[in-house]
Amino acid sequence: MSNNNSQRFLTKSRFKLATECPRKLFYMGRQDYANTKANDEFLRMLAEGGYQVGELAKLMFPGGQEISVTGHSAQLDATKAALIGDRVTLFEAALSHGRLFSRVDVLVKDGNEVQLIEVKSKSYDPEDAYFFITKTGRIDSDLKPYLLDVAFQTLIARRAMPDCSVKAALMLPDKSRRATIERLNTLFPIHRIDAEKGRIEVRTRPGLTLADVGDSILTVVDVTSLVDRLLNEVHEFPGATGTIEELATRWAEDYEREASIPPPVQSQCKRCEFRAPPDSHKHCGLTECWKAAFHMPSHELREPLVIDLWDGRRTRHWLEDSKRLLSHLTKDDLGEDKHEEDNGISRIDRQWLQISGDGLNERGYLFSKSVAAEAIQSWRYPLNLIDFETSRTALPFHAGQRPFGLVAFQFSHHVLNEDGTLVHAGEFLSTDPGQLPNLSFLRALRTSLASNDGSVLMWSPYENSVLNELAGQLTDGTLDAPDASELITFIEGLTSQKEKGTIVRQGARSMVDMKLVSANAFFHRRTKAGNSIKKVLPAMLEASNELRRIYSNADYGGGKSNSRNFEQPMTWWVPGPDGQPIDPYDLLPPVFGDFSVPNGEEEDALSIANGGAALYAYARLQFEEITEDQRRAWNKALLRYCELDTLAMAMIVQGWRNWLH
Repeated sequence: MSNNNSQRFLTKSRFKLATECPRKLFYMGRQDYANTKANDEFLRMLAEGGYQVGELAKLMFPGGQEISVTGHSAQLDATKAALIGDRVTLFEAALSHGRLFSRVDVLVKDGNEVQLIEVKSKSYDPEDAYFFITKTGRIDSDLKPYLLDVAFQTLIARRAMPDCSVKAALMLPDKSRRATIERLNTLFPIHRIDAEKGRIEVRTRPGLTLADVGDSILTVVDVTSLVDRLLNEVHEFPGATGTIEELATRWAEDYEREASIPPPVQSQCKRCEFRAPPDSHKHCGLTECWKAAFHMPSHELREPLVIDLWDGRRTRHWLEDSKRLLSHLTKDDLGEDKHEEDNGISRIDRQWLQISGDGLNERGYLFSKSVAAEAIQSWRYPLNLIDFETSRTALPFHAGQRPFGLVAFQFSHHVLNEDGTLVHAGEFLSTDPGQLPNLSFLRALRTSLASNDGSVLMWSPYENSVLNELAGQLTDGTLDAPDASELITFIEGLTSQKEKGTIVRQGARSMVDMKLVSANAFFHRRTKAGNSIKKVLPAMLEASNELRRIYSNADYGGGKSNSRNFEQPMTWWVPGPDGQPIDPYDLLPPVFGDFSVPNGEEEDALSIANGGAALYAYARLQFEEITEDQRRAWNKALLRYCELDTLAMAMIVQGWRNWLH
């Protein structure tokens, strides 16, 4: 095993980054460059429990030794010394070859046989014959990054230990298995969080053994043949073509020299995390790439680029045609519009509105009265506006649940009457440790919606999917309820179900998708053609005089029936520095701002308006060591956030109705 004291190794995380775009190696880790992805991925891993899966995996190998020293050189030396033994299991073993370096989650050595095990929180379905390989014989695109990760480690191990036979495996949560103990997740509590650096510390309970965690929900899957295939293939990544060994060696040299790698400007730039927002004080990696690649003047780089086009599917073609700005595109560049004429604003229409603004009124929006009227006239008053919050974690909180099993812990329910009066009619929140809330959630929702027979509105099909999955839990025994048949009947009345894009079942009170209505009837330049409620709400507040009239005064909450959680009256139409309304979600206080987390550090940056933070808040509330002050603060933040979601839907309907009448 080679050992070099230099710290500029190409690690497996940097290798993965280079497969996305090798230029990212130049920006990664530089504090003066914007990086929008780091916090999002950190929150996602917290919410899903990915850090805790790694700790559970270690229990699967009693007697395993962890390489816990710091620094590449010390880690390599400690690993080398440990591998002298004939039978050894190591956690975080360090291996290197040339400038390539990897920490292996689990390394099992038995004589000359070595198995590398990469632990991931990606769920595995053993009954899916096409889990790794699609019907066309390709490696599944969702699984390929995981397999490339293992292939990189296998390459290093085989070069570092040429006398050994090295096999590769993934350890994954198995969807066919169920937790056999309560509160499995909480056996692996998070003790220290560093959101800025994206690091956490998970400490297992002292003396915890494999017997304490019940039947294993993790499965080791041998992927040696897939890794061999990847190592032998020639790959094409943005700006680079070659085998994994050729590319890794080239990228390691570039990284070692801190080389200014030529930027491969392609469609992957859409997802670049090193793009700074206009008001950022940090450098913008994407701007530097485009300037270097195309010699574009700075003023052009401040204009919308072709990668900014909503749902753009021909970016590579446009760049090859030297069309780099949105203003360079013509409507013919967008392709054929297959949308039916009477269905309102089509995908191509939205794109052209974003590019040209043709058809927008002087206030910057377009509203199709005929399309909106047709939809709204089919609704039955009073209108029921609902929103759900759910959790899925790799390690279940409850016995009988599968990995990433659905936990429905919260809903909000506003009622908008035909005369315009608004009532916060119901809500549900259950975050008590050890309590699976799904049945209580369904029963509370049934009671809340039974108050009237009006239409039920959701934003996007998410709520429909959640209810259908809960019906599945009632059917497969995950949820054991004496009123299961009644609850299933309730669910089927509210939902629809599709097979291959065709509706095969539709309930008598099937929920209306407001997002679809918005996509067909409303466009505002502020949304940049997007249709999420987080974009449509501030756009509607800007466009609608009626919403400004209603919400410029402190008439929401303060004991009125329109709110259950805002004790002080709220003003939702608040002008910002530019005179336009501030996004109401930005008016919510940070969920972690009211108290200190266990290590004594404030986490003010994590707002409940961030969905990842909301899921993390639920997960943290399952740990008994949370103080009562913390528990009350987080519950209060969750209630306010979910209430604002259904209020947002009511606001949008109010604005649309005013334009129609």
